[in-house]
Amino acid sequence: MALENRIGNCRLSPNAEINLVQIIREALSNVVRHSDANEACVSIDCDHEGRVTLLIEDDGVGMPGVEQLEHHHGLAIMRERARGLDGVLDVGRSTHGGTVVKLNFHAMSGQGE
Repeated sequence: MALENRIGNCRLSPNAEINLVQIIREALSNVVRHSDANEACVSIDCDHEGRVTLLIEDDGVGMPGVEQLEHHHGLAIMRERARGLDGVLDVGRSTHGGTVVKLNFHAMSGQGE
């Protein structure tokens, strides 16, 4: 497991922090339960305009078919949390054959709650 934290002085609201941590938690839980991965990497970056990119990638067996994902509650929860950040969540196959979870949002979005 590797962590690359390049979030620097990016200011996140408490709501954004909670949603970000919970998305990471759910994605890593999926790695442990489903991926049969040897390695996983979590990368968090914030650019000078406050755009945050979260990338979680593993070298496991990859995503199941679309029909199996329809009833995956963890994925639905991650999507809902991304919406709470006014963000975009993409989940798919990584270039290494495993799974990649990518979240993009603006640091000052999702300030409600």
